[in-house]
Amino acid sequence: MTGWRRVVGATLGPLALAFSVPAPAAAAEFEACRAAALDAQRLRAEQHLLEERQSLLSCLDPTCPEVIQASCREWLDANDAARPSIVLTAQDSLGNDLLGARYAVDGSAEDRPVNGNALEVDPGQHRVRGTAPGMPPQEIEILVAVGVKRRPVSLVWQRPHPQVAPTARNVEAIETRPVPPQAWILGAASSLALATAGVFGALAWQKYGDLHAHHLGDQQPLPTYRVAGDVSLGIGVVVGAIAVWTYLARPTVRSEPRDSLRGAYLRR
Repeated sequence: MTGWRRVVGATLGPLALAFSVPAPAAAAEFEACRAAALDAQRLRAEQHLLEERQSLLSCLDPTCPEVIQASCREWLDANDAARPSIVLTAQDSLGNDLLGARYAVDGSAEDRPVNGNALEVDPGQHRVRGTAPGMPPQEIEILVAVGVKRRPVSLVWQRPHPQVAPTARNVEAIETRPVPPQAWILGAASSLALATAGVFGALAWQKYGDLHAHHLGDQQPLPTYRVAGDVSLGIGVVVGAIAVWTYLARPTVRSEPRDSLRGAYLRR
């Protein structure tokens, strides 16, 4: 004999002797009350607290013996404390409440409005299915503990962000004139040649000063420096001119249409 049967048997056993030879109507009422009390204890052991409550209300009927009513009244108080409840909320991913949302628990055909009222459920695992205007159905699983009252349960829908329509700068090609590598190379070569010409020119003037100081100004100040300086100067000018022409005559490049903003989402 299970534990709950022993408890109920011990509670209701003395009544069997008191009603050993009852009238037929009284016997039927007693048996109904006894069956309701036994059924309530079985349902409590199986964690079917909502059905247990209905059985306890049956054995609290005034036609039931007072001893049975007293036990059922005590069990009903324990049932009231143990029955959990949930409170549904419906929001989108931006935190806005979704008005007109409804929900159903464990595949029930009756859907209820999400209005802040609590719904009593049995302890254990449940599946909640929610619907909201303009949103796809949403399903979640929850685990409800014994005695937890008004547990918040949130149904959250991901609301898609509005897309940005393509703009003119998205669809028009961009024209650019990149500087070719040849211009950079020629520019660097021209700068080097001009710097070299400056060095040779400075050396030539230094030698000229030395000759003048020794009253030898009628002699040529090392023609090699002057020739090297003149040649470097000429090369620097010519190469620099080519570099400038390469820069100014660089071609126009037409890039592909930009689509970086196509399908972009607005920031929150």
